[in-house]
Amino acid sequence: RREDSLRVYQESLDRAELYSSLVNVTVDAFNIGRNDDAKATAGEAIQLGFKIGLDSDPATGKTLMSALKKLSARLLGPPDNQEALHIIEEAVSFCRHLVKAKTVFTEDLVELLDQLYVCLLGCTGRWSDTLCTAEEAVVLRRKLAETNPDLVKNFMPSLRNLIADFRLCGNYEGALRAYGEAVKLRQMLAERDTQATEDALLVEKEVVELNRTRAAQDEGLAASLSNLTFALGIVGQHEDAVRAGEESVHLYRQDHQGLAVTEEARKFGLALALQNMARSLRATAREDDASHAYEESFKLYRELAEIRPELMAPKCLAVALDLHDVGFNEDALSVSILSVESFRKLGPVADTASFLKALKVTAKILRGLKREDEAEKIEAEITELEAGESPSKQANGDAVEVASSTVV
Repeated sequence: RREDSLRVYQESLDRAELYSSLVNVTVDAFNIGRNDDAKATAGEAIQLGFKIGLDSDPATGKTLMSALKKLSARLLGPPDNQEALHIIEEAVSFCRHLVKAKTVFTEDLVELLDQLYVCLLGCTGRWSDTLCTAEEAVVLRRKLAETNPDLVKNFMPSLRNLIADFRLCGNYEGALRAYGEAVKLRQMLAERDTQATEDALLVEKEVVELNRTRAAQDEGLAASLSNLTFALGIVGQHEDAVRAGEESVHLYRQDHQGLAVTEEARKFGLALALQNMARSLRATAREDDASHAYEESFKLYRELAEIRPELMAPKCLAVALDLHDVGFNEDALSVSILSVESFRKLGPVADTASFLKALKVTAKILRGLKREDEAEKIEAEITELEAGESPSKQANGDAVEVASSTVV
């Protein structure tokens, strides 16, 4: 038995040495331009790697992954597109095998998926595979970003690819989800890395361009321009923000019969676009224009809150949270107040948890603005609600009075 164990161990060493040698030959062949030899030895290395790869030196596997990616990139283009695709598909398959046991290969897999994505873009009829590749890259980069904050900015290119693919496949709901994640990521990057934020703005700009390919009166373009206005304002590009805002407002004002949304959704979109534009108008010293935009924006918000409080309560709360997260506290307060008022109109049928959240957000913003007395009134109501007591009619009235006095 001891002899058998030694024999198995020696065979394992021999295979590990052979695997390492094949990888080295692949790299050498690639470096001197002998692509056919590189392909042949890489194929052997992968076959052997499936058998021993989990026990091999990770550095050897990483070297092979890098060589395969470079070889695929070199062959990409007529007449070797299919060869390039075949090589990278084999590499991805092998790397997935390695990742199951050693997460150290996750970054290598993401890089291979990026190359696979490029290869698939050049293949007719492979949009479904292209989309799946983009989704897999996003999932992996999200995991990497969760464990290593330094990798967060590398997440944005994968999201950008995914947004584009969802759009090209006509999956606008999927694109919207990816876009929402991109916006949140961009907001986080804004606090940490100016250059990364500039790069992230490409997402909003590309979404706008993709939307331009749709009908001129499609609400998607108006909404994308409004989001771009918001994003540009965060990084201080106010002149560009105003231009994007003006186009968004213009589209929302057009004959809305062509928009694939309800009249209420159009009004809400217009109100949000006006508010986003008003901040940058004010930042560029166009105070009169900013005041008019704010006035119209909150007039629309209030009209909607009167007729559809069940719609405006959660919508205004979401907007308030976004504005507060990026430091636009005056605007956030006005919208959070409308959320609170809308929840009040709903009475007993209101979602208590959401109502409490709206009250807490409002109190937090008031504290941030040093409006301590008003914050205390809201906090007293929060205490009553959390204790299971119904707030008094007078308390409600006081809170509304405080809130109403703050709206632009």
